[in-house]
Amino acid sequence: MSKLPLAYINYYNKHNVIPVSQNLSNLSEFIFKRNHLYMTLGFPLSRLRGLKILEVGPGGGYNAIATSFYSPSLYTFVDASTASLSQLQARYNQGLFNAEEVRIHESNFLEYKSDEKYDLVICEGTLPAQQNPVEFLNKLTSFVGEGGGLIITTMTAASILSEVCRRILRPFIFASSKNFEEQVKLSSDIFASHLNTLGTSTRPIEDWVIDQILQDWHAYRYVFSILDAADSISDSFSFYNSSPSFLIDDRWYKKVGQTDATRTDLLRHQYGVIAVSLLDYRVPIGSVLEIENKQSLTQIESLSSQICLLHNEILNSNSYHSIGKVIHTLKEMSNTLPEAFSKTKNSMADYSRVLTELSYSGNLLEFGEFKKFWGRGQQYVSFLRKIDSNC
Repeated sequence: MSKLPLAYINYYNKHNVIPVSQNLSNLSEFIFKRNHLYMTLGFPLSRLRGLKILEVGPGGGYNAIATSFYSPSLYTFVDASTASLSQLQARYNQGLFNAEEVRIHESNFLEYKSDEKYDLVICEGTLPAQQNPVEFLNKLTSFVGEGGGLIITTMTAASILSEVCRRILRPFIFASSKNFEEQVKLSSDIFASHLNTLGTSTRPIEDWVIDQILQDWHAYRYVFSILDAADSISDSFSFYNSSPSFLIDDRWYKKVGQTDATRTDLLRHQYGVIAVSLLDYRVPIGSVLEIENKQSLTQIESLSSQICLLHNEILNSNSYHSIGKVIHTLKEMSNTLPEAFSKTKNSMADYSRVLTELSYSGNLLEFGEFKKFWGRGQQYVSFLRKIDSNC
């Protein structure tokens, strides 16, 4: 059995960070938003009362303040990050976890052993970074009891393309900074105006920079899609929903038989359109559904994957030898995208202009419309363990 990628954990331990802090100044608003998310996934927070919950990779425990709000009977945390464990213990001591019993385990999850079965297993922001996400996912499912639920997060090459493009600036950032602290400051200065275009923030920009720009997640397999996850556990789990929620099931329930398509089958059938909709949050799903030539959309994930690989080369070499290939691939993608993605096309054009100048002169220009380009990042996905083979 392979181990959790230690560089991922060691990065947090090396800098003594857990960059997932949340703004809790308005606790009711925070709980409202988390409840909206979990309601979409089929687990409104009030439904968790009296249930047993396992959370793997809980960070500082911020989300668990909401998840435990309605008094689960047991809340178990598993993490190997020193900063995470310290913050979890501090919040437990402050009485912020409203579960009848709380257990905090310091453990590499793939080495964690327990006979306990849970009504809900949660693993946010962790699975796609694993060297073997299928193995990690199967270990997660082993702790889900009969009829229980699983909540994970996934990413596609298209959904994180905007972050990948920003990470390509790392050679410039590293050349302009003497140490980690300066890298954080310079990155924050560069990307603050980008994040401001979102109009909302759930964590400090420094945390986002540490997690999304400076962390070496290009060293691991960081693309693991909803469909990858669904196919990996389809024998024992059924896809329920995702956030963003794209699946369309307009069948009349009285006409659905035991041999008809499952929600996982529907996901497979609709995934092509879903995948493209993850590229740019500014493009509504309705606009994608109206595109007549949907065949052209099948290239977007492949082209995004090519840019991800070029991004890996650039970061591993800490140089811009492959920058021309990035610009060429972005142009090909822009030419492939239909008019519904006009904002995306404009953003890519401005980004290519920035990269061209950076590779020739080493100067960083204004980003123009690229500042507003954000994909749908990670997707939250829920599954239900099948009670019998007919469900």
